[in-house]
Amino acid sequence: MDTIELSGLPFPPSVNALYAGKTRRYKSDKAKDYDKAFDIWLFKNRGAVRSAESLVRELEHNQDIFLELTLDYVIPRKDLYTKKGTVKRIDVTNRIKSLLDKLAEAITIDDNRFFLGRVQFLLGPYKYVNIGINTTRIRGVNNGKKESNEKES
Repeated sequence: MDTIELSGLPFPPSVNALYAGKTRRYKSDKAKDYDKAFDIWLFKNRGAVRSAESLVRELEHNQDIFLELTLDYVIPRKDLYTKKGTVKRIDVTNRIKSLLDKLAEAITIDDNRFFLGRVQFLLGPYKYVNIGINTTRIRGVNNGKKESNEKES
């Protein structure tokens, strides 16, 4: 299967910025802004999303196949490095949840079918995310060795 590429997705907020209020029960303004930006991206990129949706339909009856995601977080140099040239502390895993929740909603799949392959930062002119989607099969193991009756994908 060829990789399905979803490019130029809006940069997600951190998990810490998703909810507001004393009890943190309400979506924050950042979360609402992200939802709007994602919906605009979705409208503009409907063709690519339809390709991902058709792949999901193929998975519906095969519980051994998951979607392997490659996430490229593209950010400007100023957001990755300090003025002194040291790397800023950025927790990319803190930004995955909102992105995967919106992706799962867009392609109508439970996000427990996602398997993270590679997650990386790339330097670019502005903040955005690219996602590569492939299928992967869960393989059995026996004492750390692959079972002989499992197929390679």
